[in-house]
Amino acid sequence: MSERLTHILEILHQIEKQSQEILDEWERGKDAAAFSRNAYVFSAVLANICRIVPQEIYAEYQNFFESFCIFCGQCRETDFIQAHMDDMVSSLQLAVECIEDMCDKCSGRLRTCICCSREVVYRPAPESGEEGLVCPVCGADAQDRLLIAFLKKEHLRDAAEGTRVLQIAPAEVVGQWITQYCPQTVYESAELFRDDNSMPEDQQGMSGIADEVYDVIICSGGSRSVWRESKAADALRRILKPTGRVLLAMPDSLEEEAADRLKERFRVHSFGEAYFGQALMGQCAVQDTSVLYMMTKSADVPAGLAEQVVVDEMLCREGPLVSVIMSCYNHEPFVAAAIESVIHQSYQNIEFIVADDASTDRTAAIMKQYASHYAKAIYFEDNYGGRSEYLQQLATGKYIALMHSDDVWDENKLALQVAYMEQHEACGACLTWCMYTDENLEETDETIFLKTNKSSAGWMNYFWNHGNALCNPSSLVRREIVNNLRKNPCSQLPDFFKWVDIVQHTTIHIIPRVLIRMRRYCKDGRENTSAYSKNNDMRSMVEQGTNWLYVIRDMEADFFRRAFGEMMIDPAADTKEEIKCEKYFLMLKNPNPFIQYSAMCYFSEIFDEVKECLEEKYHYSYKEFRRDAIEKGLAAACAVEDKEERK
Repeated sequence: MSERLTHILEILHQIEKQSQEILDEWERGKDAAAFSRNAYVFSAVLANICRIVPQEIYAEYQNFFESFCIFCGQCRETDFIQAHMDDMVSSLQLAVECIEDMCDKCSGRLRTCICCSREVVYRPAPESGEEGLVCPVCGADAQDRLLIAFLKKEHLRDAAEGTRVLQIAPAEVVGQWITQYCPQTVYESAELFRDDNSMPEDQQGMSGIADEVYDVIICSGGSRSVWRESKAADALRRILKPTGRVLLAMPDSLEEEAADRLKERFRVHSFGEAYFGQALMGQCAVQDTSVLYMMTKSADVPAGLAEQVVVDEMLCREGPLVSVIMSCYNHEPFVAAAIESVIHQSYQNIEFIVADDASTDRTAAIMKQYASHYAKAIYFEDNYGGRSEYLQQLATGKYIALMHSDDVWDENKLALQVAYMEQHEACGACLTWCMYTDENLEETDETIFLKTNKSSAGWMNYFWNHGNALCNPSSLVRREIVNNLRKNPCSQLPDFFKWVDIVQHTTIHIIPRVLIRMRRYCKDGRENTSAYSKNNDMRSMVEQGTNWLYVIRDMEADFFRRAFGEMMIDPAADTKEEIKCEKYFLMLKNPNPFIQYSAMCYFSEIFDEVKECLEEKYHYSYKEFRRDAIEKGLAAACAVEDKEERK
């Protein structure tokens, strides 16, 4: 049962207990006035149930609770309560029964949709009955959920980069899930078949698709007529790679004729309750008879979709030294797992450098239990707020890897990264995919770190428009690059501007595989990652303003054009003066007022040099600058602050 559902049930049980206590007090002879006051206070609690109970469940009781709250409001008048005491007692008893019923529904019907990860109560689709239970959030039906359950169990997320996936008669929710969670795949969809058999015969043969193209072909609900057409089944076999798989989810077994037709062309594998398990079948709300069929060209094609991890054992023994840096502070429950995930790496030539930043719990004591594995260990007496930068100065390895003391690495993380870096000398940093987890390493549905590779200029454009999407503790960086990084005074965005700096001087590569899991949790009301607060948000905006100024100002013209050509007023701008004007306008158009202010500082710096170019080519004079000075930058920031204060 999910933490949120458990929390909902705890609250409902508390409300139920409170209502029962009010009834018990009345039965023990409490006076009517006191009973009325208690009931009125209780009605305020009931009025807020709609905020915690899913709407799909609450809707059934909404009219009663709203009427009951109005009734309780009238009972504050002594004459009214005296005349309607029996009604009040019976209404309160009914409220208790409703709450008990909601508890049963929450524990029995509320599920986490495997497609959208939302907690929902599945609803019957029109005229479909129990077979057609759909998610009210994403619209996934039972077969959609069964398909995605299979793709999860067989690790499509870990498939090889460039794996080609085709969905026929596509279910939108399946395509969205693949695009979000498996961006390393090449996903395509095609309306090739319909249940009404209205597609032309030449399209049933898929003549426009080359032979042996796809690794995975997903036949969604709208394409079930394919199994009634021999030509269509032949076409699927033709476009499927020798090691490919065709997937079809059905509410029950295939008809005998269709099954025989498939067996003539494919090896047919079926996966039902024995494969998925009762718990997962229940979560997906599919019938016990539901089956997922996998068709392959040969019997030795496994169900697993993940790329096989190949580790160079000689490199693991004899490869270059890697300095692993870990600074710890108050991570008593997690630090042992973090340390063990480092010392149990398949890659063995590691220089493990650690520090405890004056923890007040048992973190330091736990760290000392692994002392024999450290190359250097420092236990500080005063808390400084992070020691990673200092520890990196002690590193002697060819590569530097950062580790957070509450995260966990996959055992082959360093082996795969070092192998890539050794084969690509021009690459300065190698990162991996990462997933956020809760305290117990259960993955959340956030996919911010599942990004495909880009050119250095492409990353710069992404950073400017979207912010950071690189997982810092997944990184392996050449030590000479780390030592030459520009030092900046950022407290909110140091990792971000480190990557902004790096991509201007070298390339980076992301291994599209989740090789690190980052715990994200609340402790004493605070998140362990950079929590949102007004002060932190303001610091981030200011740091963006000050740092982007030097980044854009000092950026080489050719790199600037490659990174921001599509955003330039004149993509053909080439002269030194034109590029400076383009840099000014790029910063001025940014929505962050502190970056706009940096643009104005830059304008003052370049004005004498670009004045004529601004006026003649961009039709921008000192007059326009004076207008922008009172509409943008710090003037805009102050206006926002004034508006907030007036609220």
